[in-house]
Amino acid sequence: MQNSITFFCDASYEMGLGHYSRCKNFALAIDAHKNGTATICFAGEFRKLVKDELKALNWSYIDCDLNSIASLKNQFGAVSIEGIAVIDSYIISNDAIQYIAKTFKRSVFIDDFNRHDFSLIDAVINFRFNYDTSSYNVKNGLFGLDYFPALAEMVALRENTLKQKNITATKDISSILLYLGALSPAIKQQTINVIDELLNNVTITVLSGLDDMPDHLTSSSNIITVKPLTFSLSKSFEDVDVVICSGGLIKYEAGFCLTPNASINQTQDQHDDTVVLAVADLTFDFGVEKDLINNNSKFLEKMRQFFSIETRQKQMMAMKSLYDIGSTHKAALAILNDYNG
Repeated sequence: MQNSITFFCDASYEMGLGHYSRCKNFALAIDAHKNGTATICFAGEFRKLVKDELKALNWSYIDCDLNSIASLKNQFGAVSIEGIAVIDSYIISNDAIQYIAKTFKRSVFIDDFNRHDFSLIDAVINFRFNYDTSSYNVKNGLFGLDYFPALAEMVALRENTLKQKNITATKDISSILLYLGALSPAIKQQTINVIDELLNNVTITVLSGLDDMPDHLTSSSNIITVKPLTFSLSKSFEDVDVVICSGGLIKYEAGFCLTPNASINQTQDQHDDTVVLAVADLTFDFGVEKDLINNNSKFLEKMRQFFSIETRQKQMMAMKSLYDIGSTHKAALAILNDYNG
């Protein structure tokens, strides 16, 4: 087994926090499995709040351009490194992937769309639900929710919820978490306006994400609280009745925690994934932003459907059945090449 693991990902304005968040979850699970003896490093472009968290975790970081071979060679050289490289990037070039795979003893790619050359990669993890993996050409494919990376706090929250005799959706919604990422200020305000038409005196917690200053949002009927992004969302999931997000990793995290959720998707790729999850009642699909911004009646009807106790109860039953509480540990062992089943 290896003790040195380098995670290649970005956490910039353009890329958001999703890639970093799931790498961090894998890293925490690996560190726990190795009893704190693992040497963890992150390489890429990171915002200050991410660097601060890495320092707090006693992990190192390297500023580099993942698409520049010169930048990578300047940091990692041309000699073989006794360690594991974990790559998680939509935009990394195949040349960069090949360089990293040749430089490190073992390489793992955290994938979503099967759009790269994985010929030199030792293992590919794609935890997307019901994704068609038949066209993958990989040495070792690790697919599905069995490999979803959840924080330890989320595992504990799921365990506690599953201990309840009856897992039921709340009759009335009293609290909502909004994490709408890079969606436009207009759709963020429209989301609150639609909520205002259906609910009163509800607490709406808005997470500000990577923005230095959160958007100015108002509500005519409910209470808005804007909070900076906390890297552990477990407490937020525990304290709210529903989550409305922008279609990325958080819809999986909320589902793992048995929290009903809905997605206003930023990209077509995210929407494609949301549609598959929605068919299985693992999220609710609002479509993409451009479908809603000029169609308030459609938005209102969809929100009414999402808020119904029937929709939320169906989601909780599907989340109970389809997520695996041991998925993070299983994925960590797979990255370390220490899993045999």
